[in-house]
Amino acid sequence: MSSLSVFPILKLPILCIESILNQFEVYDKINISLLSKKCHWILKRLTKPTLWCLKVQIKKNYAEVIFVLKTNQNYGSWIFDFGELEKLTPIQHTINGCNMDYGEHLRFYPFRFTDPQQTLKSAISYFMDLFNIHVRRVNIAPDEFPNTRKFIFPGCNQCEKVRITGNIPIKTYMLKHFLESFKITECLSFNIPFESDFYLDPIHFAKDEIHFLNSSSNWITRDVFFNLKNQRIQMYDCDISKVNVKDFELFVDRWYHSNDTEFEILVMMWNVFPGILDIERFNPMPWDKNKRSKSIIVHPDFEIDCSEGMDIERSDGSLATVSKRINNMILFYVWNGPKTCF
Repeated sequence: MSSLSVFPILKLPILCIESILNQFEVYDKINISLLSKKCHWILKRLTKPTLWCLKVQIKKNYAEVIFVLKTNQNYGSWIFDFGELEKLTPIQHTINGCNMDYGEHLRFYPFRFTDPQQTLKSAISYFMDLFNIHVRRVNIAPDEFPNTRKFIFPGCNQCEKVRITGNIPIKTYMLKHFLESFKITECLSFNIPFESDFYLDPIHFAKDEIHFLNSSSNWITRDVFFNLKNQRIQMYDCDISKVNVKDFELFVDRWYHSNDTEFEILVMMWNVFPGILDIERFNPMPWDKNKRSKSIIVHPDFEIDCSEGMDIERSDGSLATVSKRINNMILFYVWNGPKTCF
């Protein structure tokens, strides 16, 4: 009976080893990296990385870490079950929605602890270090969080974008703790109601971009609105008794009489349009195709035709567009840099 032959891959020249390992799947690379310090070092220095970033989703009793390829497609995910606190945190692997059974390999993962927060944090830190990637987005759905959950822990200290969604008001203390302890470098988006007495100092929302979608805008007062320091602001279903069209005009007026070169866009929408828009004091001009583009892209799936919008020009030559839409929405956009859509 012949014995099984072994291919001595680690005895090959380093370039040969790298060439072979570059052909392996992402999960296989993780498992190989755990074999020894040398394997980990080799995997870290691969010249053809396939992963772009991580996305984290926090729901109910689990967290899902999604591996995103350079093509911006999801490769698969690791799901960390927070329900069984007495045991080592269970980990489930998926590729294209199909469960993958790694059996005995799970026993050797160095980032499995009885504390689910420590497990998630250790695993994400390991992935970021091994593949030299970052966490791009964190999605949080707190509706079905157990009553024992006091805080939001996404397993990392910062990311580019955060989106919080749900139908049940999020607890103020939980949100405050999260925003104070977590760094968001680009965009914070809410699509969830707040508690009736909700208030947070606008400094907690000081990101490049802020979205208050649906009923998440109805707590915003005039004072909060004028203290938002974001470059891009979107507010939907605003409460007409708290902010109205005159506040929009004053916002435009503040930019018009300033030297602000950072602000980009303000979108406001009400269920019923709150008054009559009057921008005559800014000497508005109709669209001139030689000065700016016809449309702007609010986000990848939302392009707005601003050919009917009116343009205003500041004393320093900065150009901006005010556009009233048929769905009780008004838009204020500053054409920073080239006068084309961004």
